[in-house]
Amino acid sequence: MSIDKKHELTCHQSEITSIKWVTKDNDDILFSVDINSLLYYHSYDNNIKGWSSKCIKLFSIPIQCMEIIQGEELYILVGGKDGSVILLNFSKKEVHKSYKLPYEISDIKTDLDKYAAFRFGNGQAMVIPLTTLL
Repeated sequence: MSIDKKHELTCHQSEITSIKWVTKDNDDILFSVDINSLLYYHSYDNNIKGWSSKCIKLFSIPIQCMEIIQGEELYILVGGKDGSVILLNFSKKEVHKSYKLPYEISDIKTDLDKYAAFRFGNGQAMVIPLTTLL
């Protein structure tokens, strides 16, 4: 396979802060978020032999990081430079819950069924049960 223009994701106009892969209904989807609060989801389109991209602007925070929570429904957990945490129900394209934490969120990790860990910009971290979010 050669890499050329059809492999580029050129939709973002600002810094991409996080990308994640997920497989849903036998389709591979790449999610990307940028500092201007845009969430894109990209899938490979065999008809055009390239990537097809769609955008959701549901956030009004400078997104710093993202994590995917995949269960019966697909959720996207994003953290912001301002301490905001937003849980998006991607299946319904709506915000499920939102929180405000005291520090910039620089990273999020989940163990997929029990906990979410948040790393703050000041070097501290917090772990909460996923049941609190879902």
